[in-house]
Amino acid sequence: VEAESSKKSKEISDALIDEFVLYIQELSAQEFANTRRFLEELVTEAREKVESTEGKLLAITSTREATADDKDMSRSESELEGERLKVRDRLATAEAELGAVTDFTSGKSATPPWSIMQQDGSMLRSLEAAVSENRLKLVEVSELYNAENQHVKDQNEKLLKVSKLYEDHVSQAADSLVRDKSSMVGTLRQQLDRVNAQLSELRKRRLSPSEKRKVAQLERQLNTWDENHLSLVKQLYQARVVE
Repeated sequence: VEAESSKKSKEISDALIDEFVLYIQELSAQEFANTRRFLEELVTEAREKVESTEGKLLAITSTREATADDKDMSRSESELEGERLKVRDRLATAEAELGAVTDFTSGKSATPPWSIMQQDGSMLRSLEAAVSENRLKLVEVSELYNAENQHVKDQNEKLLKVSKLYEDHVSQAADSLVRDKSSMVGTLRQQLDRVNAQLSELRKRRLSPSEKRKVAQLERQLNTWDENHLSLVKQLYQARVVE
């Protein structure tokens, strides 16, 4: 940028740079938001397919007149179905959180997800704020002195120390969270398998052979939609973290 003085040239350059950075930030925000909205639509679609298949399964078991035994079974079925939905939702959340933390620990994502920051909330937030504060001070000092000045060197050393402390705490919190979430996911999967098996056996008791075949087909379909739904929920969680 050419101007009547070097000071004026720098002012114009800085203004242009600020505008360009703001433009890039806004563009990135739009892309992240579009990705998140797209995944939200896919999650809704997958959820609708799950519910549709579940409806078909229920329709098969409710086509005949209920006997006294059937009514008792229906009550048990309703309880099991409610438990299944609760466990499945908890599993989806736990798998999404585990996936986000694993992506961070493996280096796929540079930003710690909020589930890590909640592990040791006050300490991590204080350290994060200290890192930002020291970075800002380094920028301010660097504008006054050159890189060889002792003020710049001292501030750079402070920043490195605080950053190292912050990274160590984040790493410890992440490792702890991976262990906890992995254990929780395993437990919830076992619970879901147990409830699904009980629900399947209960429904099959009063079905004809042809209905049983149809139920088996729908159950396979339901498992596919369920896995797809859980995968999309995980991707949506990660997209929200990035956004």
